[in-house]
Amino acid sequence: LALTVAACGGGEDSPDARRRPDAGVDAGVDATPPPCTVSTMDFGAVTIINPLGLFQPGNTGDVIDDIVSAGGRLEQDPPHDSLVVELFGGVGGFAGQPITPGTYQIAGADLQFQTCGICFRVFTNVSGNSYADDYLATAGTVTITTVPTAAGQTLALSASQLTFEHVTIDMVSSESAPAGDGCTTAVASVAYDVTAMALPARIAPAARLRSR
Repeated sequence: LALTVAACGGGEDSPDARRRPDAGVDAGVDATPPPCTVSTMDFGAVTIINPLGLFQPGNTGDVIDDIVSAGGRLEQDPPHDSLVVELFGGVGGFAGQPITPGTYQIAGADLQFQTCGICFRVFTNVSGNSYADDYLATAGTVTITTVPTAAGQTLALSASQLTFEHVTIDMVSSESAPAGDGCTTAVASVAYDVTAMALPARIAPAARLRSR
């Protein structure tokens, strides 16, 4: 998975478009919701296929707002689901500090994509540079062992008991919201040990969608 894949887009593949009932449906009758796009409700213990790491320096050159991410496939054949972790220095679980080794619980600000510092997502039905839906973590334990402070360095982390729910993410504000369709999934355990490749510095702190 290229971590720069466009997310939350409009058009025929947008979550809103997929959930719009046909014009002929009686307004008084609930339309049947579409099936969940995630491959399984529980991936179990996973080994990431073709893992990739990225490093994006902060706006000021200060490590407190660096972005580090890693991702890869959960399945071999396309369209596949992928698991991505994005670490944002200075916010969420890293409020007021750089991305720091340690053990963290996904809770509080890390449950909202707009404010998370430790952000785990599943992308469903990835094909080329597009995918179907975002699933954002609702719980889990994350242990970060090694954090890169420059491109070419290693990101090493593991996570366990990750749970996810289907969300929509606003392209402008990055605010996430539950899709409300009951679609969930889980990952029992996963580990990343990758060399982070370079991405250019961000134009603005709010440009969080560019990190993918």
